[in-house]
Formats: sequence, structure tokens, C-alpha cells
Amino acid sequence: NPKSRSSNASQVWPIRANLVRVGRWEENDVVIREQWVSQKHAEIFCRNSVGDLRGEPNYFLRDFSRYGTLVLEPQGWKRVHHEEVLLRSGTQLKFGSSQGQVFEFTIEEPKTPGYTESEGSRPDREGG
Repeated sequence: NPKSRSSNASQVWPIRANLVRVGRWEENDVVIREQWVSQKHAEIFCRNSVGDLRGEPNYFLRDFSRYGTLVLEPQGWKRVHHEEVLLRSGTQLKFGSSQGQVFEFTIEEPKTPGYTESEGSRPDREGG
């Protein structure tokens, strides 16, 4: 189950319908009220790869913003501006500015059979 998680561990946004819109606009799935975040800043979406024999979906970030999105790579933060980038589980993101809040894209393993997570409840996580 793909999710976007902010550095504030209490904020987790499940990616439903294979698309999450991020930005300042109230209609977005993830609303970030920071001055350097665009109204319709970016979206995270799923695209199945034709050549992927495992049949696993790939998730991408597509940036539409004025200032770009920062993606943490092994060699440091890379600015993505008006382009798509493949997301791996654990990828850290900052929207609009290096001063922005850090978000982490994660893919969690499916829950054990019979377990359902009710809306609003959160499983226990380390550190909290």
C-alpha cells in the first residue's frame, strides 16, 4: 500500500485510486500551506511498466510547480521541475524549497489477512 508520510509521523496519506495531488489548493489530497508550494504543485501516480515481468506497479512524481520539488538521491537533493521522476519506497521529498517539510514516499507490505485498518486509526510506529 503506497503512502506519503510527512516528517511529522502522525501525518500519513494513503494513495488511493493510484493518484494523489499535492499543493496549497484546498481540493488537493495533500494540502501543504507553505508559501513556496504551488496551488497545484505535483501529483504522485501509479503506472504499470510494460517491461516489468514482476507486474509490480511503478510510482512517479510529476511536478507542475513554479519552484520545483526536491528529491533526495544518494548524491544529495535534486530539483525536479516540470518533469516526472520514479519514486522508490523510502524516497524523501521536499515541495518547493529546501526549507520545506520533508515527506517520505513508502510502500508498505499488505496487512495480514483479516486485518482491516479503520479510517483515522494508525498502526503503532517506532518512536511514538
